Amino acid sequence: VVDVATPDSPAVVGRREIDAATQLLPCADGRHALVVCSATGFRWNSLPSAGSLRVVDLADPTDPRIVAKVALPATTAAVDGARAVVAVAPSRTEPAGLIPVDLSDPARPAVGRRVPFHDALPSRLLLHGDVVYGAAPYGNVWSLDLSRPDAALVPLRVPGGMNVGFGRSGDVLYVGTSWQGVVAFDLSRPDAPKLLGRPPSDRTLGYLKRRGRRLLRRDGSAVGRTVR
Repeated sequence: VVDVATPDSPAVVGRREIDAATQLLPCADGRHALVVCSATGFRWNSLPSAGSLRVVDLADPTDPRIVAKVALPATTAAVDGARAVVAVAPSRTEPAGLIPVDLSDPARPAVGRRVPFHDALPSRLLLHGDVVYGAAPYGNVWSLDLSRPDAALVPLRVPGGMNVGFGRSGDVLYVGTSWQGVVAFDLSRPDAPKLLGRPPSDRTLGYLKRRGRRLLRRDGSAVGRTVR
């Protein structure tokens, strides 16, 4: 736990070691956090991990305490209010899927029914009410309404490039990509998301890159650095 009251000199005030932790998500109450411990194979410095979720109580920042643990082959998760959704890897008996988790009582997380997932396992999730958005690094972004058992994935066709993250504000979903920058979708019709505007062409992006290099060289700010 890091105290950032003085941004110029952040201070570590508390610590709790959690094996295989890959993601920490604040809960709505401001007191707890959900930690994703991904399933991992054998590594030179640790034993294999089957994956789990941990709920950490941060009421005393100097002594963070684990108050709940749920065994799940988790890969990533998202939190909205007192709810979470977790992407889980396939097992010998079950396919990959999405599992909702109720965090109303952080000390007793309630695990919901697994929703089978038949696309590339997402590396990022965003939860907004009953709708979850997911993205694989080189796959499509998609949405899924968890309130409808028969709902199908709704794809959002994102222009080329690696998906690096996303967020939602109102009826607009913003997707960050490695090449096209930020791409926006109109979600006023959830079943038919619409791309807003037109991303710059490869030719325009190439021009901006060359122009930026020239400007940096001119004022000397790029000396000693590689501009990409």
